[in-house]
Amino acid sequence: MKPSFSSIIKRPIAIEALFAFICFLFLVPQPYLTIPALDASWQVTLEEAFFKNWEFGTTINFTGGPLSFLYTPTSLGYYVFGQIFAESLVIFISLLLIFRGLRNQSLWIKILAALCLCLSAATGKDGIYLISISAASLTLLNGKPSRWLTYAIPCFLTVLSMMKFSFATLSIACIAILTTAAILQKEPIKAVKLVSTYLVSFLTIWILIGQNPLTIPAFFTNSLQISQGYLWNMNLSENAGTFWYLISFLIVCSLPIFGFCLLERKQLDAWIILLIAAASIYLSWKAGITRAGSHMGFFLQATFVVVLLTQTLAKPLFVRRIWLGTVTIFYFVGLTFFYPGGIKPIGSFTWNILKTNTNFLRNPDALNQTFTKIIPMVLAENELPQIKKLIGDASIDLLHFQQSVLLLNDFNFQPRPTVQNYPAYNEHLSRLNQEHIRKNPPEYILVRYALVDQRYPYSDDTLYNLEVFQNYHPLMVEKGYMLLKRTNTPKQLSEGETVIATRIQSGENVDISQFSEKLLWLKVNYRPSLLHKVCAFLYKPEVIIIRVTLTDGTDKNFRLVGGNLKTGFLLNPLIEGDKALEDFLNSHSPVTPITSFTIASIPGNTFGRTKEFEFELIEIKKEATP
Repeated sequence: MKPSFSSIIKRPIAIEALFAFICFLFLVPQPYLTIPALDASWQVTLEEAFFKNWEFGTTINFTGGPLSFLYTPTSLGYYVFGQIFAESLVIFISLLLIFRGLRNQSLWIKILAALCLCLSAATGKDGIYLISISAASLTLLNGKPSRWLTYAIPCFLTVLSMMKFSFATLSIACIAILTTAAILQKEPIKAVKLVSTYLVSFLTIWILIGQNPLTIPAFFTNSLQISQGYLWNMNLSENAGTFWYLISFLIVCSLPIFGFCLLERKQLDAWIILLIAAASIYLSWKAGITRAGSHMGFFLQATFVVVLLTQTLAKPLFVRRIWLGTVTIFYFVGLTFFYPGGIKPIGSFTWNILKTNTNFLRNPDALNQTFTKIIPMVLAENELPQIKKLIGDASIDLLHFQQSVLLLNDFNFQPRPTVQNYPAYNEHLSRLNQEHIRKNPPEYILVRYALVDQRYPYSDDTLYNLEVFQNYHPLMVEKGYMLLKRTNTPKQLSEGETVIATRIQSGENVDISQFSEKLLWLKVNYRPSLLHKVCAFLYKPEVIIIRVTLTDGTDKNFRLVGGNLKTGFLLNPLIEGDKALEDFLNSHSPVTPITSFTIASIPGNTFGRTKEFEFELIEIKKEATP
């Protein structure tokens, strides 16, 4: 006898699929237009890396992995609908896992979760992927999941791990927690299944998509370096009111979980739930508050749903209701009063996205026609015919972050390991790029001046920049892009004598007017205190600012990348703009000299700020290589 329709829709999986589909209608992925901008450029470069089988870990490194095109699909004509379908599948499975984790919860809990997830259309999808990892892990922990889930979930976590490094971090942490739990519960077979399935599926997918298995260690090492560099150097401060709200929301959500698990401390599952919840909340906290602003939506969303996943821990029932009510109020207060723009534009944007997505699902050919028209327009707007004619098929890279223009013009793009300048956050990453340009230098480099977070010009990726200063000279400019060519007679810029070596207080002015006609390389021994490192781990680090005074008396403020201060950067001259770079490369003399500088730490809401800096100012000698 065939089951009736009414009996089918009453099954838990049908209800979960229905909620997942409703949320999916708000989250249908759309291709990201390829334009020469920061985010679009790294996104389309990672897409190019996948389809061209560039090696992750050696040729290319980022916080996104070889499947990152599933995270933010772009379009240079690579299987637009195939990419949309693939990302749609990942999003739908993520949503399904979340509602699978809520299987035994009441209907209104599922509705709350669905509302939160639908708002991801406006606040970002990172939270969804983080929540799905938590929900999947709790599914494997609770009860007796179907045998196929024991294999399917680690395989899916592998896919997420190759999309973004933060997803890999949480996936590996949860696999480790669950494996430890299985061993302690004397279930070694379950432990072996979890670990082996994750590792085998990772290796299998890695090989199937054309990656070299020998680059996996480098992939994780360099991704970790970039991820840690991001947390230390891309932070933006929020106002004190937002900070205290975030702290309050964190306490309201997480402290009760700890308390409830403590009451059940004799049960191993309680500790495992606590660890999974803690890892999930911490990762969403760091993902959401590092850049502040709209990113805080990741934290609010993920933490709120983690509470929904674990709320059955609260006993008795009236305590659970008080906790959930408080968390729900905090969540919507955050969206209304602390999220940039407030709840009204979020609601409006979410509704418009729903209308756009339903129109797309009804008429998918419309998107194809749109891109058929738009891509040629984008190509025409960014076409560089004179440069293309000059360089032909010669190798080329680009300073700063507009790499999309190289792909739009079908140049022979030869990327550096960190793709763009700004992610070279520390000595390890800077030396990777330096080694690349020394061993495999591009014949040409394209330049269009740009700064990230108002950093001191050429103070990120400093060693790569030094190689450019020595070995390239300007040829021409087209549509605002300056073309540099590798010279046959490079000028050797080497460290000469130290003109100043001292220790200064934060904010103390250093007069260098007597050396303003020299090329000066500044090295700073930046050593944040242990207290500050702890605060940076729990919250975010201080911001390091440099103020320079030019010969005409003008003061200018910039930001410094703390991890690059040890290797140093070109302090004098200030190379601000493409014309200044052109003049410097032609003369290798201070065209825009500075007379003094000040280094200061801005702690924001962080304790233990750095109060003094030890530095060395070195004269750079110019010698023509025979």
